[in-house]
Amino acid sequence: MNSRNRRCRPPTAVIVVLLASSLAPRARAQLLDCDDVDHECTANTAVGVAIKRAGGAALECLRERARSCDLDPSLAGVGSEECRGAIECQLAELRDLVSNGSTSCAERLFRDAYRFIARKATRLARGERDRVADDLARMKARAGLRCGTPVNPPLGGSCRGKTTPAEAAECIGDAADALATDMLPGTSICAPPSTLPPAPAVASASGAPNFVIILSDDQRWDTVDATHQAPGRPGPVMPYVTSELVNHGVTFTNGQVSTALCAPSRASILRAQYAHNTGVLENKPPDGGAEAFDDTSTIATWLHDAGYRTGFVGKYLNGYSRLSPCIPPGWDEWHAQVQVKYYDYDLNDNGVSTHFGRRPQDYSGDVMTQRALTFIKGYDGRPFFLHLSQKAPHAPAIPAPRHVGLFSGLAPFRPPNYAEADVSDKPAWVQALTWDSHGCDTCPPGHKCDACETDKFVRLQMESLQAVDEGVRDVVAALAAIGQLHNTLIVYVSDNGYSWGSHRWKVKQCPYQECMRVPIIMRYDSLVGSPRTDDHVVQNVDLAPTLLDLAGTSAPPGYTVNGHSVVPLLRGGSVEWPRMMLNEHWNGKLPTNSLVRQGRCSTTIDTQCKTDAHCPSGESCIIWKYVEYVTTETELYDLNTDPFELQNVASDPANAALEARLADTLHRLELQ
Repeated sequence: MNSRNRRCRPPTAVIVVLLASSLAPRARAQLLDCDDVDHECTANTAVGVAIKRAGGAALECLRERARSCDLDPSLAGVGSEECRGAIECQLAELRDLVSNGSTSCAERLFRDAYRFIARKATRLARGERDRVADDLARMKARAGLRCGTPVNPPLGGSCRGKTTPAEAAECIGDAADALATDMLPGTSICAPPSTLPPAPAVASASGAPNFVIILSDDQRWDTVDATHQAPGRPGPVMPYVTSELVNHGVTFTNGQVSTALCAPSRASILRAQYAHNTGVLENKPPDGGAEAFDDTSTIATWLHDAGYRTGFVGKYLNGYSRLSPCIPPGWDEWHAQVQVKYYDYDLNDNGVSTHFGRRPQDYSGDVMTQRALTFIKGYDGRPFFLHLSQKAPHAPAIPAPRHVGLFSGLAPFRPPNYAEADVSDKPAWVQALTWDSHGCDTCPPGHKCDACETDKFVRLQMESLQAVDEGVRDVVAALAAIGQLHNTLIVYVSDNGYSWGSHRWKVKQCPYQECMRVPIIMRYDSLVGSPRTDDHVVQNVDLAPTLLDLAGTSAPPGYTVNGHSVVPLLRGGSVEWPRMMLNEHWNGKLPTNSLVRQGRCSTTIDTQCKTDAHCPSGESCIIWKYVEYVTTETELYDLNTDPFELQNVASDPANAALEARLADTLHRLELQ
């Protein structure tokens, strides 16, 4: 086994235990992307000190039962914005574990936990990793000394049900260790050989089309056009995506993902499978991330075996830092970010680490574009597949210096379901959410208000997308320069959307359109004669089958492919297309759930449809969304009349037969 052609970790069986989540009302502003903490902090003295200071400030917030807790002053000594966000996320997780309690028991558990994390940062900086286990044992021995039986208040999250002091200390200690492992540098489990074997000889697929997938991170479907234009920056948010792709290709207006979270969605793109088949359910082990991903059979290996020259640039799956310098099978060129940051990161350049600092020219969006251009310019006559995966506009959404302030004055976005006032029809996790609607002009000093923080983030997302947009321009120009633009399918897509406060939810993962709907735009001049839109539902699992179809090859015999080739849609005309879609979610801050979106005729509900033409005369086609939670709660929305999902009609007895049919469809999709 070698670092270029070995499975980075043997696939393991993934057993999913579905546990209902019981969420307490939020007492502070929702944070951004805490499920994406991925080794973003360097282990050094400054980070250790910052963790202690921020932990102390958070402890004061616990004691004062503060509704909002601004840790920014305590984190000022940390230069990396990603690291500051990671520390804040991990402290928030600890607060949730002790149920935001202000008893001496909760305070001691919280204090000992964040001090252990700070100490671990210092140990790693000193090369004393072997002493961390002893530190953890001492922390567990002391942390529960001020607790009685049962522990008061009852612990939350993964420590729920731990009622004795010893159990509480053990669980909080393990949680603190896991949080530190997520945040601080990991130990690679890759052991590359000293020499690489020669690349296998493959037959050239001469004349076959080239493929370029450009993947953004956490981008909503409505951030390409002019929906979010600013006074000083009118027109489309992404003018080059518009001029070079939209105006020459097909824009799929119902682009959707099968799981609205980074690693599961990216795994589905690479393997053409739903998450329940890829085994990547979350961003972190044991049920997610790069370590849980079976990379032995992907679009890269399939195309490579068909004679394609393959290249990957940018962000791989979450947790790849634990696998670098290993390179997954199937890739001829590999330029993956080890730490997925805008600045101060390492890039695995074909097994060799290249460090980029904090200079303007180190901005990751520009560096990834340059690596992609180098790959294209290396065209040697073989067809090629390039996967360019950009970090933007993922939080903290840092724009390139030349784009800072470009979207100043952007109006706050307030769709009908923003900070939804009446959520009595929604499941318990939504009802438990709070939303501070103070904008940046009214948010009290020293507080973080949901509305203000989200409005600032939206502006930064628009600005950080500009480097991605310019990268699209440069990729198209490079393809034209080598004479391959006409023969290349270019796909622009994102791994998931973002809620921005719809239904009181800030981030992703939710079963609502804001989290699931993404831009999917395809340009292929050989097949698409004129620009158009297409409202068929196209998902991330459909990308790999499309490439295989055009390449004239297929996945291995017996391999489960959940997606469908969109080549018939690119050709246009009358097309028979699947009339249902699946979305799945596991664990995290909201309960495990799955949903189906499907059209049914208004009276003849056994008849599936996309338009009224598919229904008997006089009937209409209603697009329904049906959601099932592990908590046994359900949601049902008529997307024709309620596109913002404001009225859950699952409780209406008149819909019982319809729900039964949709549930049957959902359960069948879950078994595919």
